[in-house]
Amino acid sequence: MSNFIEHLKSFNRKERYWLLREVVGESAFKLDDKFRKRLGSLIGVGVPEDAYVAMDYHLDWIALALHLAEYGDSGQPILKQEIRAGEQINTNQMDIDALIAFDEGAKIRLVLLEAKMETGWNNPQLQAKVDRLKEIIGHGEHPIDEFLEAHLVLISPSESAGLVTSDWPHWMRNPTDRPYWMELPRPQSLRKATRSDAKRIPNKGGRYLNIHS
Repeated sequence: MSNFIEHLKSFNRKERYWLLREVVGESAFKLDDKFRKRLGSLIGVGVPEDAYVAMDYHLDWIALALHLAEYGDSGQPILKQEIRAGEQINTNQMDIDALIAFDEGAKIRLVLLEAKMETGWNNPQLQAKVDRLKEIIGHGEHPIDEFLEAHLVLISPSESAGLVTSDWPHWMRNPTDRPYWMELPRPQSLRKATRSDAKRIPNKGGRYLNIHS
């Protein structure tokens, strides 16, 4: 099943991925050593320097890569019902913000990162993605495929409170039954503009823009 990663690569048609590789070179998608160690500490396994990294990766592509890794690629059309959650394939553009995959002996480790910078997650928004991933990767303690170890990791400046995870698979939760979470440092210098009145009081219909942190 080691060709799963090659199948993941073959479906990655995201423009921003290839644009960044062209603009800054292959280093755009090489894991930073500090981040790699933080992630490895979180999920309890060493993350190699040459792990495959992609961004804005469609969940459909994960389902298709798993199918081809299990059943091979005959070059013939595939019945949607033969693919996990196949009826939903090509019906939406649901994706994961970053995907990391690497070989780990007889297994493949798949890490899915979902990021927020300005706002936190709400349960309905996150649950829709969790439900889709459950259908593709598995509902139970481990993913459906014996060759696969998976993690869902939330990354944001601060940890969201109030997330309901009671029906999340165990592979999405840390040993304390909470979501895996990493801090995403937010530069203090970042600013934004919001509509306001002349006294900087927020006003959706205001004629002024208040620039602030």
